[in-house]
Amino acid sequence: MRERRRLPGPAAAAAVLCACLVAGCAYFNSLYNARRAFDDAQAARLQDQPLEAASAYREAVDKAARSYRSDQTGRWADDALYIMGRAYFHSGDWARSQAALERLLATSSDSSLHAGARVYLGGVALATGRRDVGMRLLDEALEEVPDAMLRAEGHLWRARAAFDAGRAEEGWAGLDRSEEASRELNVAVALERLVRGLDNDHFDHARAGAATVLEKASGEAWADTVFATVERASNLWGAGPAAAMFAAAERSGWTPAARSRVRLERARLLARAGDTVAAGEVAGEVARGDDRTAREARIALARWQLNSVDRLEELEEVRAILLPAIALSEALRLIEHMEHVGLFVERAATTGDHLALFAGAELARDSLGSPHLARQFFTLYADRDRGSAWEAKAVMAALELTGDEDERQTLAARLSRLDDNIYVQASEGAEARPAEYAVLEGRLGTSLAILNQRIAAEAVNRDVAVREAARTLDSIRTAEDLVRRIAAGDSLLLDSLRLDSLRADSIRRNAPGAASTDAFFAPDTVPPTDSILPRDSLPRRDTIPRRDTLDRAEPSPGPVRPASGSEAGAA
Repeated sequence: MRERRRLPGPAAAAAVLCACLVAGCAYFNSLYNARRAFDDAQAARLQDQPLEAASAYREAVDKAARSYRSDQTGRWADDALYIMGRAYFHSGDWARSQAALERLLATSSDSSLHAGARVYLGGVALATGRRDVGMRLLDEALEEVPDAMLRAEGHLWRARAAFDAGRAEEGWAGLDRSEEASRELNVAVALERLVRGLDNDHFDHARAGAATVLEKASGEAWADTVFATVERASNLWGAGPAAAMFAAAERSGWTPAARSRVRLERARLLARAGDTVAAGEVAGEVARGDDRTAREARIALARWQLNSVDRLEELEEVRAILLPAIALSEALRLIEHMEHVGLFVERAATTGDHLALFAGAELARDSLGSPHLARQFFTLYADRDRGSAWEAKAVMAALELTGDEDERQTLAARLSRLDDNIYVQASEGAEARPAEYAVLEGRLGTSLAILNQRIAAEAVNRDVAVREAARTLDSIRTAEDLVRRIAAGDSLLLDSLRLDSLRADSIRRNAPGAASTDAFFAPDTVPPTDSILPRDSLPRRDTIPRRDTLDRAEPSPGPVRPASGSEAGAA
């Protein structure tokens, strides 16, 4: 039999000690890594990074479980159970969280761990619908918890339970205690205050919550939530109070880009509330930047200005605002729409196609959002195409776009004189001639579609100067006023017409860069001088002299009647 060899005493002790040290190091390293993973998960959760938080909580559970299995009765077993219970809780695994925490209570004598475990068990009870049990556990344990952040979180859970139970005052008090307990949860508490303020129709609490989130740099992670809740506040209390909730953006700790987003949204709310001056100031400051938000601010400024323009030449100012923002498709579309409006006016002036004014009016109303400009075009079309089936349609469109009471009365009186028009009858509920109505709408739609195609094609080949179109529109207005005055028998005008026209023509010939084709009708549609003012009758309403033809001495075969707007449009 082989003799058993014995290790010397000191060597055996060293071997055992070495094994224990190795096992202890592995055990402690697992626990250390579990703690670090849990802290990372908490930070990610407070920064609204749910995926990162969920991954870190799983890692914390894995590391803590490995540590616990290594020595279930060791010095750090309680800490491992505590990490597991909390990580399971924040992962939404209530059953495993409760099991780990109850085991901790059964095996540990650490009073601080006991208090923390009871707080989390109170949270589990609240999460699983046992409100009374949860609130009792929290009441018993919260004051004993040394961890300030956990104490703040416990008060937050309890406040939520009070709100859900319909005890709002108790809920507000709980939020106050949570804020006092720890600054780490200030943003989370502020978000709760914001949301509960909306739920309970309490504006002051909602505004205070929004202000805190905006002031804290960490609140930027919840920007989308803030935007959504403030939009909800606008629907609940109006755009003005909602804009007040964004006032803290001026002192915000967010990054400049995020702060600009908030300020632009505040400007939009101010505009909706009717405070266009303040809205323009805020948006104008944002527009000085060179990022996407600055370009969006330019679009907002342009749209607000488009809503108020009442002269065509003002579109040049809007175009200047939009040009630095053409990288955005919306800015480019607005610029194109303004160019098309100018082309419609030019077409009406040079071809006598009155329907181009109708098309320009619809574009100004529907695409540019310029009701004042659209109203003028509709009215001008109705004046130029009197007697057509679409005159009443244009007058009704103008009536819808005006808020001036005197103008409304004038347009309404005009409609009353068109009571036999099919559009007027349709607006009054008459069912006569439905087929004719459909035919007229079809003809109008086809004519407008053709006009829009022609203008779009022409815009591709040339850059329209809106300023030139504005001068053309002034000529149209002047011509229409002249026709009305002559038709009304204005004797003073009839006596001075030739003299005024000759003087104007002399000025035009001597002015540098003066245009020679800014009258309404094309040269081949202008009647000769002798036929304009016959001695025995008034001029026809559908003709008007060109200023540069009044002093001609050559005879002419006679007046040529220009094509009507409806005929040109239908062509």
